[in-house]
Amino acid sequence: MSQSRPAVAWVRALVGAAARAVAAVATDVTSRSRNVRVRALAGAAALLGAVPLAATRLVVNSPLHVPGAASAGWYELVRLAALVGPATAAVALGVTADRELERVGLLSVGVFGLLSAVTSAVAVPTVGALVAGGWLVVAGQFDRRPGPREAVAGALVGGLTLSLVGAAGYRPVAFRSAGTTAALLGMAATPLAVRAGRRGLAVGGLVAVGAYALILEAPFVSGAVALAAGAAIDPPSVLLALAVGGTTATVADGLSDRRVSAAVGGTLLLVAGVPASIPRGVSVAVAVAFLLAAASGGDST
Repeated sequence: MSQSRPAVAWVRALVGAAARAVAAVATDVTSRSRNVRVRALAGAAALLGAVPLAATRLVVNSPLHVPGAASAGWYELVRLAALVGPATAAVALGVTADRELERVGLLSVGVFGLLSAVTSAVAVPTVGALVAGGWLVVAGQFDRRPGPREAVAGALVGGLTLSLVGAAGYRPVAFRSAGTTAALLGMAATPLAVRAGRRGLAVGGLVAVGAYALILEAPFVSGAVALAAGAAIDPPSVLLALAVGGTTATVADGLSDRRVSAAVGGTLLLVAGVPASIPRGVSVAVAVAFLLAAASGGDST
């Protein structure tokens, strides 16, 4: 009974954050401050949904023993939350998006993500919606001269596309390996997209060095964790360390400068890993939207 109380409280918090995000869309209609508020609430819903599943994967594939973490009931609960939280965030971001292509893309990701939480019968259409929606979000940025943020977003969505195509069964080894490389390259380059400052880059650099040392010290354990927790297929050690360091730098920069979009986007990429499944894909698509908002100064009122 004592173990169920934190789970119930967490589910209530997830539902509350999602409800507040949608309610904010309905109540605040036009102002820029509304978009900032909705983005913060959408970020809370996305993280409350995605983080528990990532933590469960890490715990289950580590020497730690946490009672109930490996139970089928708990895993189904956190997997459902990992769909509902980010998908709700995608709908909220889509409703408030200024660009039509971005709006259509995010709404596609969110609506099909929510549908896939209800039934597995829409799995194939959901994969198509994630791929098309992700590219629409990127295409919505091309009303200006392309720069580093568009390149980073393209690498992340390219990784999503390749990984989901491979996961669907079409030349799985080749496509999932290519998807891993593209996704990790995009993650490593996220500080360029958000123009991270020196403090964030310093933190990310230290984490990257530590991650590389850990990989060299325990390569088999690190590879198993990267596969189970991050869905990364045989990634190069240097690239894996750079991806962890790059996203950490983005999160650290967002936290130090109070840039919610950068912090949320980087965290979602860290917990999602390579987007080789629908829950991971929804999180990565939402992360791309947050990073693009951070790059365009979307956190300022």
